[in-house]
Amino acid sequence: MTTAAPASTPATPHQPRRALSIRATIIAIAGVAFGCIVFAAIALAFRVVPSAERLARRGAAARDDYSARSTLAAQLDSTMSDIWRLLRVAKVARIPADSIDARRARLETIARAASRSAPRGADLGTSLEFGMGLERADAAMLRVTASMLGSIGALEAGDLPLADRLMSRADSLDAPLNARLNEVTQVALSDLARHERELERETRFATRLLLGWLLVCVLAGPILWRLLQRRLMQPLSTFDTALDRVEAGDLDVELPIAYDDELGRLGAHFNRTTQVLRAQRAEGERAAVQSALEASDLRYQEAFEKAAVGLAEVGLDGSFLRVNRAIGHLLGLEPSEIIGRSSSEFSHPEDHNARASTWPRVIVGDASVGRVERRYLRRDGTVRITQVTATLVRDADGAPRHVLAVVNDITDQRRLEREVTQSTKLEAVGQLAGGVAHDFNNLLAGIIGYAELLEENPSLATAVRDDAASIKRAALKGADLSRSLLTLARRNTRRDELFELESMVRETVDLARRTFDRRVEIELTAQDAPTIRGDRSLLSNALLNLAVNARDAMPDGGALHIRTQLAPLDEAFRTQHALPTDVPIVSISVSDTGVGMSDAVLEHVFEPFFTTKAPDKGTGLGLAMVYGTVKDHRGAITISSAEGEGTTVTMYLPCASDVVSALVPRSQPAMARTRFRVLVVDDELLVRNVAKRLLERLGYDVETAVDGVAAIERLDVDDPGVDLVIVDGNMPRLNGIETARRIHARHPALAMLFATGHFEPAEREDLAALGFRDRIEKPFSLEAFAETVARCLEPRGG
Repeated sequence: MTTAAPASTPATPHQPRRALSIRATIIAIAGVAFGCIVFAAIALAFRVVPSAERLARRGAAARDDYSARSTLAAQLDSTMSDIWRLLRVAKVARIPADSIDARRARLETIARAASRSAPRGADLGTSLEFGMGLERADAAMLRVTASMLGSIGALEAGDLPLADRLMSRADSLDAPLNARLNEVTQVALSDLARHERELERETRFATRLLLGWLLVCVLAGPILWRLLQRRLMQPLSTFDTALDRVEAGDLDVELPIAYDDELGRLGAHFNRTTQVLRAQRAEGERAAVQSALEASDLRYQEAFEKAAVGLAEVGLDGSFLRVNRAIGHLLGLEPSEIIGRSSSEFSHPEDHNARASTWPRVIVGDASVGRVERRYLRRDGTVRITQVTATLVRDADGAPRHVLAVVNDITDQRRLEREVTQSTKLEAVGQLAGGVAHDFNNLLAGIIGYAELLEENPSLATAVRDDAASIKRAALKGADLSRSLLTLARRNTRRDELFELESMVRETVDLARRTFDRRVEIELTAQDAPTIRGDRSLLSNALLNLAVNARDAMPDGGALHIRTQLAPLDEAFRTQHALPTDVPIVSISVSDTGVGMSDAVLEHVFEPFFTTKAPDKGTGLGLAMVYGTVKDHRGAITISSAEGEGTTVTMYLPCASDVVSALVPRSQPAMARTRFRVLVVDDELLVRNVAKRLLERLGYDVETAVDGVAAIERLDVDDPGVDLVIVDGNMPRLNGIETARRIHARHPALAMLFATGHFEPAEREDLAALGFRDRIEKPFSLEAFAETVARCLEPRGG
């Protein structure tokens, strides 16, 4: 067992090799080592150590024997010297007896020691020669001692010559004694050398034994280490690594089993344990996956049912297998009424061919047709525009199972896109109209003014006055066209007045009845017609435009039905069409039984200059101006039509919720003077001149200024003497609003009249706060001009 391998890639199964168990292997190794140690110990204990001890005892005994003889010999020599000294003393003096006794006692002690001193080494295996040498030395020592004792006896008896002879004899015997001792010394040295050789031999044996054991250890160490590494340490390390991986959560680890021993069986048990744990984990994961799938399926079911967009599972044959509530709401049916039916049953007839060409590609997984735009018919016959995203769903084997369709209702989005497009086009027209309206109306103001001067001049011929009237009528038509363009772009000022809707509608219907072909039957149904706030003239023209379009759609006659009523609109409809939610809404519908319109025409009916009439039958501005008027009154307009089934156009207008006072408070006229001075401020020479002529005709003193700067300079005097300033709205250097602001700051009591050919929405601030008492739009008639100027010069109350 060496390395841990992942269970996912197991090696080829093999039977573990039978081997001695690790326990038996360790016991065998320990037994061999113990046997070697015991053998070495026995060898040392029974051979080397006894030999060393025996040799040590022999050497010690030999040293003791030799030392004892040497000591006795030394004592004997010392005593001999004393006796010779006594002899010398005795020749001249008497020797004390105690001195003689002391030497005798010493010699007797030496004699006794020499006679009793048997060699110790005889029992310890010393050499025979050494023992015999010691005996000869002892005998020589006894002879010397005996001679010296005789000399002491002679000395004690007073026989000095005898004593001297005996001492001389002892001296002669001392040389043999020394010779015997020298022999013993040589023998002792020889024995010692022999003993050292024996000890060296035993020492070499012990050394060889220890070196042999050390060599065995050195040679057996790597083998034992390799054996332990392979059989014990490496498997344990692998096992530890595997345990770490298991602790970290990796149950795919598997230990390869190399030997059928304890660790091999432990590894097999480990593998079985991890296999069980893997199975348990796999079962747990399967259960978790199953639980997650069930939870996911529940979430999918809930999301499917509660999704805000339409979701449908469509079979490969095109039939609905399952739909959510949004699909039911889209089609106006309950989901149970849809399931099992083909999706083609609800498709718009004009989309059938497109569906037939794309469906076969969808059910084979062609992603290029995954998102298409389709129209569906509701139960009530209305059409809903949708964006359908189709995705092919396959089963586990990859075979097509069904199509998941995400159906997003974009009807309102398409309507808003059309409205944005319409607003963009109207904005473009408005920019064009606003750009030319001022200059165009200035020209018309001059034409109409001079035409009226000619028409009112009694000194001119009737033909000239009639021509002037024709010029005036043509110019007024041009003014109407300019006003229509501004109304179309919702850039024109409108009156803000309260009026009864029913009376306006009845007046318009009466006008239509008097002018329309009698084959067109006009029916009016006025229910709950409330009061509304707005421009009565503009709304009347809008209604008349719708009636004219209805008449033109019925060239052979037909029925024209105009209906007014309070519209019971829900919040969704109000939000969809940007209608106010805090006031009632009144609807004005115009229905005809004419030729109707196709869907393609309906997409463009509110575009400026779009018309289906002949070139000399219309300009294409009618419905566009109606759209602009309705939007300018915070309303909405819808149209429904089908070819051959007529058309219904409905205007939705908010009812009046309060009453707003007029722009400038008015009081009863009270002329302070009979003649007033008026300052006309306009950059157009034509307008200045015609205004001056008209005012002088009306009896006013008139001054003119070419722009606002000139007017301010004219008024910056101590007593300007001006009663009214007529200010043009669009001038170079200083526009009308800024001119009025500066004049009002210098002369707050001075009356001003705002006159312009185009009234920008940005200028709709409180004109009264700037000193304006009224406003008038160019081109204006003499009558309207006179009335407006007179109102401005009326004295203010309080």
